[in-house]
Amino acid sequence: MSERFRNPPEKPATPPLIETFDNDVNESGLDKKYRDKERYQLLKPFFLKLGAVTLAAATIINAYWADVEDNRAKQAAAVISINDMSEPMENDVDDISDLPVEDDHKKATFFIDGFNSFDADYYRKKIGPGFRQVAYGEEMSLSLNNAFLSREGIYKSIERLVKANDYESVSIAAYSMGGDIAIEAASDLVTKTDIEVDTVTTMSTPDGFKGLRKYQQKELSAGLAIANIPGAVDSSWVRNGSEMYFYRDKFTKGEMKDWWNVAHNSGVVIDNIWNLIETWNEVVERSKDPKRTSMQLLTQQVYKMDQFDMLKELKAISAQRGGKQMPVFVYLGTGSPGYDYMVDDKLSSSNFARYAHETDLDYLSYLVPGAIHSQYYKTIDEYNEVLKRASPTIRSNVDAEIAAHHFALLAKQKQSESLAPNKVEGEKYRIFDVVQK
Repeated sequence: MSERFRNPPEKPATPPLIETFDNDVNESGLDKKYRDKERYQLLKPFFLKLGAVTLAAATIINAYWADVEDNRAKQAAAVISINDMSEPMENDVDDISDLPVEDDHKKATFFIDGFNSFDADYYRKKIGPGFRQVAYGEEMSLSLNNAFLSREGIYKSIERLVKANDYESVSIAAYSMGGDIAIEAASDLVTKTDIEVDTVTTMSTPDGFKGLRKYQQKELSAGLAIANIPGAVDSSWVRNGSEMYFYRDKFTKGEMKDWWNVAHNSGVVIDNIWNLIETWNEVVERSKDPKRTSMQLLTQQVYKMDQFDMLKELKAISAQRGGKQMPVFVYLGTGSPGYDYMVDDKLSSSNFARYAHETDLDYLSYLVPGAIHSQYYKTIDEYNEVLKRASPTIRSNVDAEIAAHHFALLAKQKQSESLAPNKVEGEKYRIFDVVQK
């Protein structure tokens, strides 16, 4: 047999139509359908989970933005107002014989509360009786009402009420960062209206952002960073989360590491979990309060402190000397054994004194023994006692400023018109009386 028939040539292999998963089996039409089905079964759980996650994310996002839009609408509809708090109330001053007697002129005192405040109703209720030793008149509470924190809106609200009631002059008492708002309001009243301001009393007020303790500066800086998240400043969710962080000492015992170091602190973590749940329930309950401050207002209050320029405001006031009565500024800080953990009141008071000296404005500073920031109601007796001791000096300085203002007005009148001698003497005698009372 020839070699040709003994070893026939091999038939060339047909290349596969489709490369299969194992690369060694040709896929017919039936095989393709089977494998497509197999792929679908393999990927089905993944796509179901992806769809569920996408749907949940879309639901959360929609709910987030619905909440944001709702809060924006509420703020747009809200307006700053003044609450008349002049109705009779309990007097926390033991000896009311030293309280000033109201004169013929109508006056009013406006109270402004600090950070995270909706209005100043409670602040006025607690500090109002003692403050009557310094300034008398009808008592008003500035209500922010979760409206936009408008500087113009604040002083115009005061101006409208003053003119409607024909008050001759006003005093302002403010707590913490509310003092920054008070100084701005006083500046606007002096420079933009014909309203006279007798006193501006600030309690534990920071000299803007730099007047805070370092730790509080870091926290507020973090808050401003969060404000850059789209919708965050209008979100109730972010508001609740921020409040949880603010009260974190309730469920961490001051140590955030307790939450992560489960292996070595399991007992602490279990205890704190219950504290966490309790704190969250408290936050949720407070969220139902119509007077709870909004995230928008909190953020705007932080911006207010960050942008506040005390020296600039005092210079603006001082520039009106001669044409307007100059206010007397009073600062109440924290005395031993107390410690202000939020505001560097020594730095702020020192800066305030320096600014007042540079602008030739009256400034008086007093320390309240044992005062606690954000808990002024615990040392009301101490505040009352300090105000009682300070009252004669404060009242004397106010009277001196009133007299100086009247003399300045008389000097202008002499330059512009010829006055009868007996009329000039009469005015001088009236002013002398004011100084001595």
